[in-house]
Amino acid sequence: RHQGSNAAVALATIEELRRQGYQIPDRAVQEGLRLTSLPGRIEVVARHPTIVIDTAHNVASAEALADTLQESFPANHRTLVLATTRDKDHHGMLRALAPHFNQLVITCYQNNPRAMPVDRLDAIAAQVTNMPRRVFDEPSVAWEHLRSNTSKKDLICVTGSFFIAAEMRRIVKERSGGWGRA
Repeated sequence: RHQGSNAAVALATIEELRRQGYQIPDRAVQEGLRLTSLPGRIEVVARHPTIVIDTAHNVASAEALADTLQESFPANHRTLVLATTRDKDHHGMLRALAPHFNQLVITCYQNNPRAMPVDRLDAIAAQVTNMPRRVFDEPSVAWEHLRSNTSKKDLICVTGSFFIAAEMRRIVKERSGGWGRA
């Protein structure tokens, strides 16, 4: 739904530009919509289990992610993998996401100094939710844990920042085979 709303804003902008005299052919608009791709935004990078990577990094995008997952991704068990930046509304993001998951895996991306330390994020998570949590200092270690403890019918959602989305996207693509649980 939220991507549809984004497309509607783009179409309204095009109409306003046309009103101001810009020549924007219908075919260009249609092609633009058809070819639009946004890696890291509700991106399904694997199936069996379903692995969704999303760049949600604020409360509004976390709420949109939670709504989309509820509407479009049924699963027996849902694991949230979260790593974020120090300056975000961690409480708000966790309040938006936690009710939609069975388990929380906290990690810390490695390629940016603004990363939220796992112990601090875990302490915040303990204030917001009592769901089972696992903490891993590195995304690659979290990934190995998930590979051994996830059923093919489950859902894994990686989110919290553009940085974790990029790191985990690479890790998943390199190591997606060999799931441990059936």
